Formats: sequence, C-alpha cells, structure tokens
Amino acid sequence: MTDFENSLRNKLRSEERDLDLSVESRLRQARLTACGQASYRRAHLWLPVTGMALASVAFFALMFTPLSPFTDGANRNQVFLENVQAQELDFYYWLAETENGKGS
Repeated sequence: MTDFENSLRNKLRSEERDLDLSVESRLRQARLTACGQASYRRAHLWLPVTGMALASVAFFALMFTPLSPFTDGANRNQVFLENVQAQELDFYYWLAETENGKGS
C-alpha cells in the first residue's frame, strides 16, 4: 500500500473510533436494512430462473417422449397396412356372407 492509502486508512479508522453512539446506531440499522433488502432481491431472482428451468425440462420431456409406442416410421406403416388388410378381410367376409345370403 502506498503512503496515501495508509494515511487514508488511518484517518478512517480514527474517525470510526470517534463515532457518536447515535450515528453508529443509525449506520448499523441502515446496514441491516440493506442486507435484508439484498436477500429479498436474491430470493426473487431465483423464482424466474426456477420457472424457466422447469419449463425447459417439461419442453424437452414432451419433445423426446413418443406419443405412441411406435417410434419408427416403418413400424407405423406396417401397423397401418395390417389394419387396412384386416379391414379389407372383414369387407370380403361381409361380402361373402351377403352373397351367400342372396343366393340361398
């Protein structure tokens, strides 16, 4: 530290020791009030951060979770074709039954 800094520090410390009791009380109260407001602000800072983190987790969970058990496009097409073929078979069974019913 330089001589200038040392002299300022010594002057500050001497004035600190000579503080009036009322001034010291007001300074202590102002310090406590400022510390209380700082912690209040910090607590409110975490609310939006936590909300954004939760929203991000929900977004990624919805984006990467399949809506159906078939995640592969080929599997979807195969299941679709099987359903169509089953419906066509039902149609042919119905047609055969109605043909047989008309013929008798």
